[in-house]
Amino acid sequence: MPCDFACRALRLPSKLEISEKFISNMQSTRKLLVLSLFLTILPAGGTTLYQANFNSQPPDANNSTGTLSPSIGIGTITLLGGVTGNYGPASSAGGNASSDPTTTDDTALVLTGFPTQSTNNRRAGFQIALSTVGYRNLVLQFDSNSSASADRYLDLQVSTNGGTSFSEAGLFTTTTANNWATFSVNLSSISALNNNPSVVLKLVTEFQPSTGSYQGVSTTYNGGGSIKFDMVTIDADLIAPENPAWVLALSGLLALVYFKRGARISGRFRFSEFL
Repeated sequence: MPCDFACRALRLPSKLEISEKFISNMQSTRKLLVLSLFLTILPAGGTTLYQANFNSQPPDANNSTGTLSPSIGIGTITLLGGVTGNYGPASSAGGNASSDPTTTDDTALVLTGFPTQSTNNRRAGFQIALSTVGYRNLVLQFDSNSSASADRYLDLQVSTNGGTSFSEAGLFTTTTANNWATFSVNLSSISALNNNPSVVLKLVTEFQPSTGSYQGVSTTYNGGGSIKFDMVTIDADLIAPENPAWVLALSGLLALVYFKRGARISGRFRFSEFL
């Protein structure tokens, strides 16, 4: 029977068109499935676990006041070896400043009262106690500014048992007085720091490595010299949680269902078409 205009306008798709469209949809679904699994398994990138910028909380527009409380994360700073902690501007006579982006309340921790010559090696400074549970691959970074008579060497020690024992992890040298410099050390090789509730990082003054005495930055050492700190930061990678077995099982089941349906609808369907 001849088909009128309405009949001709309503054209049903052929079996081949249905098959091709279904395969196209399955390919898109497969891509989304793979992307979903990838995002589920992939660990997160680096993040700031801890940071102390020593600025007042809340800001008070006064860089002579500050706090030891962290600006990011949770941790406790303790002064060591009888030093005195005060606050001051995070700038220098040379004109440069720390890396803190804050401009109206940029405060630094100022340590003074260091040991007399040839005493208390690796005892004076400060330490940070924190938990790294859920994190790994620690990186420590900090800004420092030393006066001319302050000790030029800072020793980094790390503890994985809450401070019961420490091991050496780095040595930082300052050769220019009254100048802000940024120091950094990658601690990812110390696996015991990962996912640990009892981590302690300690920065203390140290004798010149080849002698038994302190060496000033640019003049004779004097325990009355000062060392400023700012932007003490610990970055780390978030440890991705293990994927529950049911997530992997469900993903496999969905993939199997999609593949089987495709094989039934298209007689010429092949797995390679999804690649």
